[in-house]
Parts: sequence; structure tokens; C-alpha cells
Amino acid sequence: MRPQILSALVCTGAAASLTVGSALIGQLRPGELTVSGWGWLASLTVVSTVGAISLFFAGLRRVGPTTASILATVEPLVTVLLAYLIFGERLGAVQLVGGALVLCAVLALNARWPRRAVAVREAAIGRATA
Repeated sequence: MRPQILSALVCTGAAASLTVGSALIGQLRPGELTVSGWGWLASLTVVSTVGAISLFFAGLRRVGPTTASILATVEPLVTVLLAYLIFGERLGAVQLVGGALVLCAVLALNARWPRRAVAVREAAIGRATA
């Protein structure tokens, strides 16, 4: 399945369930958003949700599920770094240690599984499930 179709399905399902859920608990108030708020909401939708998920699925096809899942663990670290750089958030010792642990884990997993071994393993799994 193409990454765009897959991301459209994921995002539509998420939008529908979040809309219903927020309506059920009385938190859906679209009339309270300003024009600027709608603009930011549209930007978040396109860039942070649809764009990010589309790129993840496209990358998943190219590098395989093992590498993609390992690299996806870096996402929270990037979020914290961007919050620090853009919004001036303060990083405490816990955040710095957590980020270092995530980076070390990604490096260790990539060092442990050379690309050839991962490709052979994924091919074997693909044959077993087909």
C-alpha cells in the first residue's frame, strides 16, 4: 500500500476517534478557535501529523521495519531538543540522561545488527508470513 494512502487511513481514524471522544466529554468547541488558531491547527495537521506519518511509512518501505522502529525511538529526543532550541525550554538532568540513553540505545542496536544481518532476517520473516 502506498505511504500516502496508509497515512490517510491512520490520520482519518485518529481524527474521527479524537473528535468523537472530545465531543463525548464536552471538550469539542470549534467555535472558540480564532482564525489564527485554525491556521495553527491546519499547520499541525499537515506538517506534524500527515507529513510525519507519510514520511515514516515511506521510510519504512525503504529501510525495513527493524531500522524504522529503532530510528523512531529518537522522535521524543528530537521533540525535546526542538522545545529547547525553539521555545527555550529548560532541560534538567533527567531529560539529558534520558536523551543520552535513547541515543546510546539506537547506536547499540545499530552496531549489534549490521545491515546485512537485518536484511537476511527481514527476508526470512517475510517468507515465513507470506
